[in-house]
Order: sequence, then C-alpha cells, then structure tokens
Amino acid sequence: MDGGGRRAHALHQRLLAEIWRGCVEAVPKGQWEAARSLALNFGEQLRHVILPQALRVGVPPTVGFWCRWSRGRRSPA
Repeated sequence: MDGGGRRAHALHQRLLAEIWRGCVEAVPKGQWEAARSLALNFGEQLRHVILPQALRVGVPPTVGFWCRWSRGRRSPA
C-alpha cells in the first residue's frame, strides 16, 4: 500500500471510530447507572447493556459510510 493509501485507510478508521464513539455516548446516562447498579464490571456493562443499544444507533451510519466508501473506490482493471 502506498503512502496515499495508508493515509486514506487511517482516515477511514478514524471516521468509523468517531461514528462508534458517538453511538456509545448516545446511550443515556441512566443506562450506564442501571448497569452499574447490577454490579456489572465495565466489560459486562458494555457487552450486555451499552453496546446492544449503541448497535441500534450505529449500524445505519456505518452501512452508509461503507456504501459511500465502496462507491468511491475504483475497481481494478
């Protein structure tokens, strides 16, 4: 992969990370508190409570991102 390809790949990774960071932050604070009150550790909170809710919010923009990204790529000749 050339230098431009590496930079494009890094940019795409950062954009996806930003999408998912926003999705996790979109989960209401009360859900985090409820998970904590169940005595779940942080990993269990994410796995059982937070990520299932973030998934509902995060899948549409992720699919849209990949569709736009795949349309912008050139197919090999």
